[in-house]
Amino acid sequence: MKLFVFVLGIAHELAKSELESVLIDEGLKYLPVFHQERVLIVQADESLDALKLIKRLGGTVKIGTVICTDKEIDQEKLASIIDLTQSKVDFGISTYFAPQVKIFPLLKDLKTLLKSKISNVRFVMPKLDTEISSIVVLKQKLQELLIIFDKVKNQYYFAKTLVTQNAPDWNLRDYGRPFADPKSGMLPPKVARMMVNLCRPKNSKSDLPVILDPFCGMGTILAEALLLGHKVIGSDALADVIKKAESNLDWLVTNYNQINKANYQLITSDATHVSEKLSALSVDAIVTEPFMGIPFEMKNNTLFHKNEKVSKVQIENILKGLEKLYIGALKDWHKILKPSAKIVMIMPEIIYQRQEYSVKKIVDSCENLGYTLLQGPLIYSRPQAIVRRKIFVFKKS
Repeated sequence: MKLFVFVLGIAHELAKSELESVLIDEGLKYLPVFHQERVLIVQADESLDALKLIKRLGGTVKIGTVICTDKEIDQEKLASIIDLTQSKVDFGISTYFAPQVKIFPLLKDLKTLLKSKISNVRFVMPKLDTEISSIVVLKQKLQELLIIFDKVKNQYYFAKTLVTQNAPDWNLRDYGRPFADPKSGMLPPKVARMMVNLCRPKNSKSDLPVILDPFCGMGTILAEALLLGHKVIGSDALADVIKKAESNLDWLVTNYNQINKANYQLITSDATHVSEKLSALSVDAIVTEPFMGIPFEMKNNTLFHKNEKVSKVQIENILKGLEKLYIGALKDWHKILKPSAKIVMIMPEIIYQRQEYSVKKIVDSCENLGYTLLQGPLIYSRPQAIVRRKIFVFKKS
């Protein structure tokens, strides 16, 4: 058994839930050893394939392995972690929950130790507080040491990064595709990937599981589900939006060889009547970000829509309208979902003047609609966002 370190993204609770879901889905037995904010350390069998996992996960930015633990910073131990078989060594240190560790002096001392064994040595300082970004580790091919302090056990975990998230690849799918719609609030591919991983649809031996996105928009969720090997169906009420989604998925086929064009289907349909276009009990899971309401803009602490002030009463009425839409959709989806199928769904929460406005009725009445709440809310939100995304996982009862 070995100890593995998972460094999670900013939405760390969502990323942790995704990671746990994937570890279970991969059949990997693990035991949590340490968890604080963005760092999770688990004990797992050596068969854990870090490269395979990082390619599947959306919310994990680094995976490393723990080399040793100690009560003190031991420079000789740290130096021994560095692989000196290469002609040139570029290394760096990221620390977590260890403000007492002075990184620059430690890097200088380590370089001095290493110079006695190899002449071409260079270190890189973290630019983001005490952490080197995954893209720097990837692009500069750094040997990265991770120093994690466990306050409860009063000990350090000394680890080495094995793999990092492929940031250029994520950026390509975010910004390189033909169509996007910034005005509607684009769902990042990483969040879409996390949502797909949360649903873990069960497939039969002969068929790939079918994932439906009834509010498919530009096809972000569909793309991530395809890359994970699922069949997908996307629907949207607007034919023009469906054409753009099709262009984006065709682009995906061109840029990612593993995608089979036969594995996706697009239809024009209102989300509350999509059952009229699909066979009963034909969908293994639904993953979706539905219509989230009108776009807002904050000016001088006042909420506006199209340069018109928005009152608290208007916010409440907007959310009542969304509740009605979501309830209608959930009733309709019940007809096409297979028994025990999951829905991973985003719902909005509006933050305004220190008050939170949300569509609580959906969660409170989900059992009356034929669903059981499994998880949520898992929050994804950009800094200073007016509308926060709250992700829920439901199971068909």
